[in-house]
Amino acid sequence: MTNDTLITLKPFQNIGMAFSGGGFRAASYALGSLSYLDSLKIDGQSITDRISFISSASGGTIASMLYARSVHQDLPFIDFYQKLYYDLNGEAIVELALTTLNDDRQWLEGPDNKQRNLINSFSKAYDQIFFKQQTLSVFFEKTYRKKMEVCFNSTE
Repeated sequence: MTNDTLITLKPFQNIGMAFSGGGFRAASYALGSLSYLDSLKIDGQSITDRISFISSASGGTIASMLYARSVHQDLPFIDFYQKLYYDLNGEAIVELALTTLNDDRQWLEGPDNKQRNLINSFSKAYDQIFFKQQTLSVFFEKTYRKKMEVCFNSTE
């Protein structure tokens, strides 16, 4: 066998990540995993810089979607990490969800308003705290520094 027929292996060149569901525990696990991988370097480059695909379900989607969004918006990893670490305060989510549930103004009739119930109240709280009413359009803008494919699965 000659050298030109040998395949050069480049481990960790393209990394795929998968994060499971499980609410805040899953989001926290995904955040911790990404943080650890960001601290590991290969040839001076963080492992997270080599992630090219992320798939997640439910709670894992909170962290993976916010991480992928930060990559597409070319934000530093530390900014993503600190924001999500701070936002994963369960008491703040519960308080906002209950306040929203009891606020008549949040449930006015209209095309974008949901039925008043606890699940939809949490949905509004998650949107306000984590996603700031951004949509998936961030993934269609071609301003990102690197390509990352995503597959997000979640409940309401």
